[in-house]
Amino acid sequence: MLKKIIFTILFFISLFSYSFAQVDDIPLSNSVYEYLKIMSVKKVLPSINNGNPNLTRGEVMDYLNQIDSQKSKLNTTELKALKKYHTEFFLEEMNKDNSAILLGRDDKLSKRIGDIFSVDKKKFLYAYQQDNNNFFWSGIGHLYAAKEFKPDKDSTGEMADIGTTLKGTMFGHLGYYLSFYLGYSFSASSLNVLVDPRLATNFKFSDIKERTRSYNFTDGYLKYYAKPMDNMAISVQLGREHTTYGLGYSNSLMLSGITPDMDFLKFDMKWGIVDFSSIHASILGPYSVDKDSNYTKYIVLNRLNISFRNLFDFAFYEGQVYSRGLELGYLTPFAFYKFVEMSIQDRDNGVFGMDFQTHCFKNVEIQGSFFLDEDVLFTLQELNKYTNKTAYQLGTYIYEPLNIKNLSFILEYTKIRPFVYTHSKNFTEQSDKLTYTSYGVCLGHPIGPNSDQIYTKLIYNLNERMALNFEYQHIRHGDNILDANGNLIANVGGDIFAPWYGPRDSQTPPFLAGEKIYTDIYTLDFRYEPINSFLFDLIFNYQKSNNTYTNIKTEDSFCFLRFTLDY
Repeated sequence: MLKKIIFTILFFISLFSYSFAQVDDIPLSNSVYEYLKIMSVKKVLPSINNGNPNLTRGEVMDYLNQIDSQKSKLNTTELKALKKYHTEFFLEEMNKDNSAILLGRDDKLSKRIGDIFSVDKKKFLYAYQQDNNNFFWSGIGHLYAAKEFKPDKDSTGEMADIGTTLKGTMFGHLGYYLSFYLGYSFSASSLNVLVDPRLATNFKFSDIKERTRSYNFTDGYLKYYAKPMDNMAISVQLGREHTTYGLGYSNSLMLSGITPDMDFLKFDMKWGIVDFSSIHASILGPYSVDKDSNYTKYIVLNRLNISFRNLFDFAFYEGQVYSRGLELGYLTPFAFYKFVEMSIQDRDNGVFGMDFQTHCFKNVEIQGSFFLDEDVLFTLQELNKYTNKTAYQLGTYIYEPLNIKNLSFILEYTKIRPFVYTHSKNFTEQSDKLTYTSYGVCLGHPIGPNSDQIYTKLIYNLNERMALNFEYQHIRHGDNILDANGNLIANVGGDIFAPWYGPRDSQTPPFLAGEKIYTDIYTLDFRYEPINSFLFDLIFNYQKSNNTYTNIKTEDSFCFLRFTLDY
């Protein structure tokens, strides 16, 4: 019955809506997002809603058209980048001069192979377009070569993977996407996880029963998208895709996207100044060799963003983490989940938040976020109490500071109080299944509870194909105190899996109490795309930590070269 109702609604929406042929989403790893961000800060574009960032190809095309209408405001590098992205995304204009398709064209095989190395052409293995239907088939792959300097100067890491991507739109409304690839690590070095942190939560790579150090990743979804009228868009999406929620130049407090990609049902509605989004996703408990101990849990999130053109965006969001069978009460997008939770006997872990982002200053953007774990508004005035599980961020993005062309400067401060992201039943029992985690990794900001961070980044676009990024993080963390056997001595709120426990823990844990650890991380990234679809990254990372409680100091440094092919 429910399926029939949904189908009927979508059918009638499609009858009175405009058709598009570009409903597939653009992956967040695509550099066009950085370009659109610069154009927004420069006030060439209005708000692009970074709190719910995933865009369809059609939405990216709309933004690029807006930029093109104001291209007199662009410098030479920005104009060349606009031309590059126009070739990449305006696939309806594909022809033999701007695209290279290996299969299905009548050109000589030698020419089609030669086009693989053409500088400006968009490349596909196969492409098909007719009316409001299209299909694009691409090959993807990565090569990694890594070298560690400290602490093990002899350690190296080599990995390679290969796969494919199928994407497109049917009937002008239904977008589809499938991407998967298989990889192999040629060494057992722990360096591989530093090179690609996703491997730490990849089941095939982590499973000790596997004979080889292989890995695989896959994303895929169906997305129905319609515009019933001007200035309104509605979409429903089912599948798996890398996504984030909430603002944050370093990482979001709400949903940072550093955990494994989630399977979800997502609803989006944009209407005038309102942008509403709701997501219901499955997430995982920590990995265990005993497969009977592994379990699935769920997270539901709502986010309402209101955008006042040339002034600011303001957003509210809320969510619940629960662990049992699918809860029908959370399937409705238009609901206040805290009240729903209370109506089903208060068994879940609720979070709230708000964020803002300015658009009133040219070349300067200011944004901030506030995160509230559990419903403790009545105790916020007791700043040092364990129930004050709050976090906040404040940062700025400055484009072309001191009139230095094509340079971006980011500065952000993040503070997360003790016990944020943890959860216990009535503050007396531990409840690991309701922690704000997936696969044992925090869903929110990776510095975790009882921590703060100063984050800064410089982005310099040498030209439309070459960029140099420098990133610095200074992190302070108050860790729980353990004995030599790993037993808990003092819980100061520094471990996401150790919630406050009444008979044992202080009601007023000081911020950064416990084992105070200072960490400085320096990252230098040189990116070069000599020809379309061939991307090289050379990355150097240096990290030093100082545990002032144990007086243990560590240093780690490594570099790696990554080649990415997206043909």
